[in-house]
Amino acid sequence: MTELERQVEFDVVGNLSSEITVSETLRVVNLFPIGVGLFGGREDDRKISKSERKFIEELELIQNTGNKSTKQTYILNDKRLKKLKEYFLICVNEYSSRVMGMKAGVDLYITQSWANFTKEGEYHHEHAHSNSIVSGVFYVKSDNETDKIFFHKSGYQQLQPETENFNVYNSSSWWYEAVEGQLFLFPSSLVHSVGKIEKEGHERISLSFNTFPKGNLGSRESLTECILEEKIHNVK
Repeated sequence: MTELERQVEFDVVGNLSSEITVSETLRVVNLFPIGVGLFGGREDDRKISKSERKFIEELELIQNTGNKSTKQTYILNDKRLKKLKEYFLICVNEYSSRVMGMKAGVDLYITQSWANFTKEGEYHHEHAHSNSIVSGVFYVKSDNETDKIFFHKSGYQQLQPETENFNVYNSSSWWYEAVEGQLFLFPSSLVHSVGKIEKEGHERISLSFNTFPKGNLGSRESLTECILEEKIHNVK
């Protein structure tokens, strides 16, 4: 195990067990849970370096819905973020192996990557990521006490009775603290957002990326084989 691999510590939000004992008479089975992976964000975890942060902070920005994002959308292909990309890839493939259960011989690689800049009074709108399998959000700069990332349940809810206690089964959204240095990994179809910044003078910076599989998907015998290769987008 390399030193970089030792820095990767994996945790899954939620309970992946097939059955949960709620009371003496009730057991609940989680049929199709959504796994959100958390990496880093604690005292001894991998920190973004001063040179990495400086490079991100100096990127050219364009207007987005509610905030601003970088004009460059393949920032992790820049050699100045090489080590950060290597760290992300270890996390991505840990997630795809342990949560998604992907077989050996199929890996995920990072496609597009960009940074988001959100200042006082701005927000990051609800959205999901198309043409991607797993998406990531890494917090370059955040206020650990006030910044939050929200995940939203998709689909129409026919009935919405009043709720005394919210849990993962009856909630339409769920939030987690956006801790500086923490990486969130989740299915790209999962809708997410970040609320409006209320703190005076505060700016939140996050780095987002998408992924896609490479290798042999399916099998020749079952007529589902699809051979995918990685295409590198060179940064100009």
